[in-house]
Amino acid sequence: MFVGGNAGARAGISMKGGSLIVGGNAGFLTGFMMQKGRIIVCGDVGEAVGDSMYEGAIYVGGEIGSLGSDAKIEEVDEEELLDILATLESHGIKQRYTFTKVVSAKKSCTTSTPWNVWKRLLSDHKFEDSLQSAQRRGRTLLECPVMVSV
Repeated sequence: MFVGGNAGARAGISMKGGSLIVGGNAGFLTGFMMQKGRIIVCGDVGEAVGDSMYEGAIYVGGEIGSLGSDAKIEEVDEEELLDILATLESHGIKQRYTFTKVVSAKKSCTTSTPWNVWKRLLSDHKFEDSLQSAQRRGRTLLECPVMVSV
């Protein structure tokens, strides 16, 4: 999706793939709870960018108001930069930006369960069993401690 000007607060909220390209600035909580994909913002972003994101990447061409919970800055490699510039050019944006990449630090994932345990739970389908067990007891999964032998 391409936005030729500015995007408001929570641009790309809960994205599950694809690309969001913003030709101008984006508001606070850009990429909130992002699960996959990429967001390219040519201008500035507001406070708490990448807050509670799981996967994906946010590329910011301007200033970052502040990083969100569990977000960190990572280097943009040359291949990524060339792909971003080609994508922007295909949307008529020829200006060259110096991008800052924001990704998940993968330390919290909104619970105290470590990220590597969540990945294993999801890939081994134990998550579904835990969810069904919690539902039988009338609780949500986030109310139940997840016990996994590591």
